[in-house]
Amino acid sequence: MTIENTTGISDRIDIFLGQFDHTQIVTLSYIVSAAILLLLVLYIFLDGRRQKNRLQKLEQSNAIRANKIKS
Repeated sequence: MTIENTTGISDRIDIFLGQFDHTQIVTLSYIVSAAILLLLVLYIFLDGRRQKNRLQKLEQSNAIRANKIKS
């Protein structure tokens, strides 16, 4: 394998971004940042719902145990 044929990921990104002008690159970076932020917020929201459900199940099982001990 020769050096001329081996292009790394950064070289491929440079070639890809070389086709755009400055405003297109800025717009692309904003779009990518917004998408990542949206995914992060969605992940936090869904994880919060999952944790809330787990906490409710744990509280229910603790209440059932407490009722069994009282009886």
